[in-house]
Amino acid sequence: VVRVTLLFYLAPIWSTLIGSYWLKEEVTRGRWIAIAIGLLGLGFLVSQGGGQVPLNIGDALGFLSGITWAVGGAMIKRYGEVPMPTLLLFQFCLASVFALLFGALWGQGSGPSLALLQQVAPASTVISIGIILPSILIIFWAQKFLFPGRVALLMMTEVIVATLTASLLLPEEAMGMLEWIGACLIVGACVVEIFEEPAADGTPTQAR
Repeated sequence: VVRVTLLFYLAPIWSTLIGSYWLKEEVTRGRWIAIAIGLLGLGFLVSQGGGQVPLNIGDALGFLSGITWAVGGAMIKRYGEVPMPTLLLFQFCLASVFALLFGALWGQGSGPSLALLQQVAPASTVISIGIILPSILIIFWAQKFLFPGRVALLMMTEVIVATLTASLLLPEEAMGMLEWIGACLIVGACVVEIFEEPAADGTPTQAR
């Protein structure tokens, strides 16, 4: 859980590079400092967590998902006039398609039974509509106003949530001192980015 989350959160680097090249974002020294602090924190977090598990297809997909998220964030910023319902529908439909595809390719067995789907449906519905949908809505709305590198850095607090929940629910991923140091550094990177002057950010409909 922790390692694949960390691989995804190389996204601030890709987002900043894409924003600088495609959106002509002026990348400040504070942004690079925030990225460096965040990556240092990621390094501390991964230094002891999950080392007993060999690299696998999940790691590759986590890495690639960070790149595709960066590209998607840049496209939302570049084409800010696209209606929010269209973005959300596109996101959830593609997520479902790829989940089914990857499950068929690399899943174990023939998939969940009808009885299991019925059992988890109530909780899944509540989580999807009550938590995931509003979260994605807020992130997509913010990406219309902010450059993708800034959004990706602010989202790095998700690493803390993933690390804490994995530590609590999965005994093999309990956090040590270095992981806690890494978590603090990631929070520090977000603080640096929050107080960085967003002078280059434009409006969602600004032509580029």
